[in-house]
Amino acid sequence: MSIKRYSWWSPEDGVRNYGIAKENVFSLTAGPASIEVETGAIFGISSDPSLNSVVVWIERREDGYCLRDEPLETDNELHELSSVDPIYSNDFWRSIAGCRILKITVLQRLYESVRISQLPCQVGLRFSLDSGDAFVAAHGLYDDSDDFSIIPESLISEEIKKDLREVQI
Repeated sequence: MSIKRYSWWSPEDGVRNYGIAKENVFSLTAGPASIEVETGAIFGISSDPSLNSVVVWIERREDGYCLRDEPLETDNELHELSSVDPIYSNDFWRSIAGCRILKITVLQRLYESVRISQLPCQVGLRFSLDSGDAFVAAHGLYDDSDDFSIIPESLISEEIKKDLREVQI
């Protein structure tokens, strides 16, 4: 497995203008991500605030056929950043490069607000790896914002964790 982020900002802008620590730019930058699995298929992941959820699509099939007219990797407005980047990523991401995904579960958040609870609220995809590690493609789970991030599971606050329900897919 390999993971890439496609940021609306250059990594330098993420650090300079948005106060993101260099080693966290991969996780916390603004923009979608892609995950390439061992079969060669590539999945795109982002979030949709109108659904209060993470969304997934197929970028490229196993046979190499691209299903989107504008794949993430060819979008000139996005800055590609690898999970193994020596400056803008960290040891966690570098350590899981090449791992296999064993299981994916959906994290659904329970809200007291009637208006928000009417939405799908599928705020995370939890990826369990053959290394024993897990990471989450998350909508608002890092800092309770409306932002998309890719984070180690350990970065979800205990306050937020108590409102999460894991759903098998």
